[in-house]
Amino acid sequence: MPGTSHQAAPRVTAEMLRLAQDWVGSGPGRMTLAQFADGAGVNLATLQTYVRANGSLTLRGAQLRAGSVQGGQLRGVTAEIVRQAQAAVAAGQSLGEFAEINSVSINSLRHSIYVDGSLTVYGTQLLAGGVQGGQVQSVTPETVRQAQAAIAAGQSLSAFALANNVSLSSLQLVLHADGSLTSNYLQQRQPRVQLQPVTAEVVRQAQAAVAAGQSLDAFARANNVSLHSLRHSVRTNGTPTLYGTQLLAGGVQGGQLRGVNAEILRQAQAAIATGQTLAEFAQANNISLNSLRHCIHSDSTLTVLGEQLVAGGVKGGHLKGATPEILRQAQAAVAAGQSRDAFAQENDVALTSLKTAMRKDGSLTKRGMQMLARKEE
Repeated sequence: MPGTSHQAAPRVTAEMLRLAQDWVGSGPGRMTLAQFADGAGVNLATLQTYVRANGSLTLRGAQLRAGSVQGGQLRGVTAEIVRQAQAAVAAGQSLGEFAEINSVSINSLRHSIYVDGSLTVYGTQLLAGGVQGGQVQSVTPETVRQAQAAIAAGQSLSAFALANNVSLSSLQLVLHADGSLTSNYLQQRQPRVQLQPVTAEVVRQAQAAVAAGQSLDAFARANNVSLHSLRHSVRTNGTPTLYGTQLLAGGVQGGQLRGVNAEILRQAQAAIATGQTLAEFAQANNISLNSLRHCIHSDSTLTVLGEQLVAGGVKGGHLKGATPEILRQAQAAVAAGQSRDAFAQENDVALTSLKTAMRKDGSLTKRGMQMLARKEE
């Protein structure tokens, strides 16, 4: 969003890996890798390249812990490294052992050489000098046309890549082995179309189209309408949903239904007591059924949010958001035996906001840690 600043995630360090080895695992007092990543503010997928689920280090992790990785990066693969790796494999050393001893990225090495010492297409290009600055040529529309012509003439995709110093992996994202274009490439080439919003008129047209035998999916494509939005208003058999019915009746103003307040909740409870369903009440009063379900159950009992709303704890339809001070109070309350939900209800705090910062057991999520860290700065 405009104006929003994104803070870079912390890098994986040798010290972080030492802590992961101490804390990650399945034994008593240990945590999962996902929990450790959350607490450390590190991307889980990145951390998994260094640490396994049982807390042991991968080859890359062991290299970083040993101090052979500079700035979190291993050495890149060059023609000379490929030759050394081939000689090492021929002498009985495994590719993984060679990578670890020489502080080379095992993933990069596998792009150039197989475990038996033979070269990949990329490795062959690297030794032949076709790779400039560690990069083969990128794939362009002209390259695609040339590759299709070569395949039609009987040449394989890998042979074309090798002969023309083109990245085979990039080429495979665009072309199948038979020369046909991949769906990913076709989608990228299609111009983006601005979808029109779903209005009462669009709902009527969709109903007529379905009645004439057209599918909802086909109607959406033909009229540049979001199928996801359309399904909120029309079912596949052409009947309108609750939202669609309200839209057709004119109860939706500017695409929005009425919000839920304390008075509406009291009316909903009275209506349910007389035998009306929650959906019927929402439809009759042009109220968002989803918003209503956040506040009241189908048996008329109130949710935590509903009870706070009726008690007056929600100002202008909003509860208090989670702040560093509220987090500390919530942690103290949980430590004293109170549940997180009970704390939220008693203190008029938005439960959804609290959940993003603190878990049920009182431990903080990544967002919670960041909130407290900013407060202390």
